[in-house]
Order: sequence, then C-alpha cells, then structure tokens
Amino acid sequence: MKNNCIDYLASVHLVDIDTITDAQLAPANGWLGKSELARYESIARNERKRQFLAGRALLRYVLMQYLAIDARQIKLTENKRQAPSLKIKGIDPAPFFSISHSGSWVACACSATVQVGLDIERIDARRNLDAISQHTFPPDDVAWLNKQANKVSAFYSLWSTKEARFKLTQGYSIASIEHRYEFPHLAISMVLMTEQALDVTPCCELLEWEELSRALGNRAETE
Repeated sequence: MKNNCIDYLASVHLVDIDTITDAQLAPANGWLGKSELARYESIARNERKRQFLAGRALLRYVLMQYLAIDARQIKLTENKRQAPSLKIKGIDPAPFFSISHSGSWVACACSATVQVGLDIERIDARRNLDAISQHTFPPDDVAWLNKQANKVSAFYSLWSTKEARFKLTQGYSIASIEHRYEFPHLAISMVLMTEQALDVTPCCELLEWEELSRALGNRAETE
C-alpha cells in the first residue's frame, strides 16, 4: 500500500548530441569515475562513445538539479551487462534512474521514489518492420501490429514498451502491474515504465548542452 507521505514522481530529460561538437563534448571525460572511464575507453565506435559521455553527463545534471547537490557527490560504478550503480554522498538510498540512447538522441529518467525503465528508439520507416516483427515479437503482437493503421508508429511504440519494461524489471522483483507513459516526438519513440503509478504525469524536457556544461562546471569526480 502506498504511504500517503510519499509522492511518486519522475522526471524525463532529453538531449540531441547532433547539436554538440566533439570539442564541446570532450570535457565530459573529466566527469567520469575510474570504472566509467575504463568503460568509455573500451568503446570502439565514436557514435557510441558520444552517447556514453552525453548520457553520463545528462544523469549528473539531472541529479544535481533534482537534489540540489554538487557533481562531486555523485559516484557511478559500471556493472557488466547491467546499469551502473549509483551512490551519492549524504543521500541514502540513491534515486532510481534509467538512461537510453538511439542515434543522436540521449535520454534520462530519474525518480527518488519509484523504480523506472526508459527506452527511446529512433524512428526509421525504411526498415523492414514486417520482417523484424516476425523475427522478434510473439504471434499475438504481430497480429496486433497488422491491424494498426499506422504500423510504423505502432511498431516503435511496442518495441520501446518492451525495452522499457525489461529495464524496469531486470535484476529484481516487482508487482505484476506496471505503469506506462509515452512521450510524443517526431523523431523518436519514447516510453517510460514505472512500478507504481506516478502522481503527476511527467513531460519530457529537451535540454541544451551549454546548460549542462555550465551547471556541471567541468568538475572531475573524485573517487
């Protein structure tokens, strides 16, 4: 049963890294802890390296604004095949978070009170969605997709929902009922799943990189 003193709230934030040059993004290296830096250096593709840096910077910015803390209080530790572990000096337990990226878009969801799973997918109508659906989805989902007037939109909505649910449930047990929030966007499909219904439906905030960079102040994390 929900404690009446607790508000179930979450925030969602988005940045377009196509608007950020490599030179502008490079200082984000200084915000990474040791395990993050090792992970970053192991990534081969430049696009993926940019997504990684932007995602970690975005999470730090959101936590700073959300909790009114300094970036140096935030420690992220990489975990193999799982989301990184978050510790914040002076705050226990740490907030829940979920980072997602697709193409030039990077997004982050955060909540102090409820577990979250966020997924974004860049919409590409040129892909063979019928073939992907047949290979990926169960028959009931394929049948549902075939009935939709806008199959492209329906496909990406379904895909994002499944990925967000996986992020929400991976590694721990939750109730069988999940709560789903979808955010309209022309270029991407974006779905947030939570383990409790939110008291306020979140909107997605599009951020400018200059704002993140100024707030973080290019300060390196100390471990």
